[in-house]
Amino acid sequence: MRRFRHLSVLKWALGFAGVWLVVVLVVGVVVQLAGADSAPGASPLECGRRLSSVSGERLTLRSVRVVVALDEEWREQFGDRSESVARSLVSDVSGLYRDIGMYFLPVRIADWSSPNDLDSAEELLVDLNDAIPLDDADVILAFTGQELPDVDGFAPVGGRIAVIGHHRGSPERDVLVLAHEVGHLFGAHHGCDIPGLAGVMAASGFEDPLVVCPCTREILEANVARFHED
Repeated sequence: MRRFRHLSVLKWALGFAGVWLVVVLVVGVVVQLAGADSAPGASPLECGRRLSSVSGERLTLRSVRVVVALDEEWREQFGDRSESVARSLVSDVSGLYRDIGMYFLPVRIADWSSPNDLDSAEELLVDLNDAIPLDDADVILAFTGQELPDVDGFAPVGGRIAVIGHHRGSPERDVLVLAHEVGHLFGAHHGCDIPGLAGVMAASGFEDPLVVCPCTREILEANVARFHED
């Protein structure tokens, strides 16, 4: 009799444990399904940095005033076309970002004697900061004919100066590099929150380079409020 009582208790315990196991499994499935509905990858604040407290408002087109700086190597490569080539690149990137609420307005062209024998692209930023004043401009977009060490271009997140290297025989690549570095100036980090896409802020490569991913777009739209309303 005692043996049967023990068996009965054991069956009850196993049944109780089974019920809890089913509950745990169901909760796990629900959590996974909820996660699948949200965009995977970095959240907006993880793939960028807010430089302005303004967000969520209706977009107003704002101008970003640009100093276009050209070094001697750039001018050697393009000769009489130096300024028109640089302006065309700025115009192309301006078109990409226009529906985010900003466009680039060159206010002047500046000559720039860039240092040689570089150890890093950051050295060019230091030189530009000392050599070319912003004055009435918002950012400096500097074009160099030098081959940059290990990078195609360079700009600090939330900075005011971007350096873009020229790629011989590939003007399209110059546009993509400029678009990427401008993204950094407006607070965007590397990454995309759409699975399978790289986007304009990809850390390397040029897959889907004209795609502005949602998380990047949110950061740019918030930060463009720093600039002038037209």
